[in-house]
Amino acid sequence: EIPSKFLLYYINMIHKLCSIRSLVKSTSECYLRDFCEEVLVRLLAEDEEKEEADEIRQLNRVENDMLVKTLNSTMLRVLENADPNDMFGILFDLLIKHRRVNNYSKILGLIIKCVLKLTKALEQLVSVIKPEKILLKSHFYLLEFGLDPSKFGEDIGIKTIKTILNELAKIYREKIWEFYNNSVQLHPQHDNYIHRYYSKFISRLFT
Repeated sequence: EIPSKFLLYYINMIHKLCSIRSLVKSTSECYLRDFCEEVLVRLLAEDEEKEEADEIRQLNRVENDMLVKTLNSTMLRVLENADPNDMFGILFDLLIKHRRVNNYSKILGLIIKCVLKLTKALEQLVSVIKPEKILLKSHFYLLEFGLDPSKFGEDIGIKTIKTILNELAKIYREKIWEFYNNSVQLHPQHDNYIHRYYSKFISRLFT
């Protein structure tokens, strides 16, 4: 077992590296995806250990709290410093991967929190964001998990996608159709959801 003090030192070093924007931005999407998943899995494991009440864990409570805090902050630095288009792609990939295993799990909840944090910043990211990529990733999720309309209200991923679609429509308004036509419309698998949703949402937006 890795000593907790060494682990804390190591995580602090990683945190400092993730605070260097140029370094994070230059990291490939593939490596960044693996790193983000590792951070989220480790964060979940440390957080679960934090909840255990036995005396041994209590002795290490301070170090455990520091680990959780530093891991949280590391993930936030990655969200702030990485290319937002890469991060949306990475988070959707992780969402699909873990959704295949469970309808809901704690790690899905962590991924959703990261997606929503990015979504809240969309308006500030408008100069660099690529709506086509976000729409296409949403389409991929819906192709896999949106086959039963009766369960739309239950699926945590679909609820999140609705929030993203709403924010994109508020920012780009009717121009969203241009992005849709250059992404989802070109995909060989038919869209049964996004076009219909935007048709209703945008009509309400202008009334």
